[in-house]
Amino acid sequence: MYAIATWLAYALLSIPAAHASFIASLSSAAILATFGSAIATIGSLWTGDYANRATLNVDILFRDILKQDAWRRWPFLLRGGKKKLFGGNIQQVELRNPKIPLNVGSHDIEVLVPTVKADFFDLPLFKNVVPLLRFRAAAHTTIINSPQDDVFPKNQLKPVEQYFAYECLTDIWWSVFVFRTARYVVHFGAALTIASAVMGGAAAFASAV
Repeated sequence: MYAIATWLAYALLSIPAAHASFIASLSSAAILATFGSAIATIGSLWTGDYANRATLNVDILFRDILKQDAWRRWPFLLRGGKKKLFGGNIQQVELRNPKIPLNVGSHDIEVLVPTVKADFFDLPLFKNVVPLLRFRAAAHTTIINSPQDDVFPKNQLKPVEQYFAYECLTDIWWSVFVFRTARYVVHFGAALTIASAVMGGAAAFASAV
């Protein structure tokens, strides 16, 4: 992302008209830096909106749909790893987020539940969001065709409860997808701003000399 932004800034600021004079160099760099700052601001707004949406949906999933205590990852704990302690002992850590099985008719899919922003990047994105979107129609068909008093054996949810859980998890992972995309937009805008300022300053200095 930073390499692309640097290349773009270099390509635009290398145009002869952009460094025809000291004023032209400063103006071109300022315009590009402002554009990069605007991109970063827009991306930052997206990250905040969708992070809050995902967090709210996780709370709804546990408390209102599954009716159980909310599971929450402690951000200070690493996802996994080994550490050698004094005396030769080995400490091994492995953190596992809860998985929610969902019946889609022919089989069950298992979806991880992200609870904090660190999970948005630690957990596999496409491995969770793709099955939710791919089997959405099959899951809805299964729910509609099932007697409303039945309970799906793996998740112990009634059809209407699974419908809410499925839609909630889909919205959670779609929010994570948008959040991660927006985070890359923020980095791109920041990189474009920095690269424009550095290259524009260098070009202006060269024009002045």
